[in-house]
Amino acid sequence: MKQQKFEKAFRQAVNKVITDDSRESELLKQKKIIAGCKNKLAASGMLLYYFSCCGDDQSEAKRVALANDISEKLFVNKSPEEEFWSLSAKDLFETLLMLLAQECGNNNPVKEFYNLLAMTQDIQKFSNKLEQFSQSDKGQQFSKIIQRFLSNSEATKTGIVAHMNNQLLGFNDMEPLCS
Repeated sequence: MKQQKFEKAFRQAVNKVITDDSRESELLKQKKIIAGCKNKLAASGMLLYYFSCCGDDQSEAKRVALANDISEKLFVNKSPEEEFWSLSAKDLFETLLMLLAQECGNNNPVKEFYNLLAMTQDIQKFSNKLEQFSQSDKGQQFSKIIQRFLSNSEATKTGIVAHMNNQLLGFNDMEPLCS
């Protein structure tokens, strides 16, 4: 009887050590993931800050070219079936970047961009914001893109926004930008 109790206690102790080790390794993995996310957020924050606030010396054409370069990296068309969604999401993202440049001023660009993305959850409110932007001086060159987006049905607009947001979430699944 004592032998069985000892063996049971020994197995429990071994299982506890194994569990503790796997918890520790899991914590290490989570710390690495968190560090990677912090690095990506810091990098994207710096990019948004540069794009919206520090680029005052940039011409509008350079800012548009930068928005295009960024979106080309994020929105890669993977198949012919996705072409409409990818191109529409890419256009919408570029428009949001340019809207950010107009709206941000000296505010926190990451927060402002998050606010713009949060606005996409209410398609009508978001559509109104885009309509206002298309009528502004800086939004004139995006008016065709905006009108193309606005001419879609509510369901299609929601799909384009969802595709854009999914691509942006996919950015978080990439390897950390900095080590």
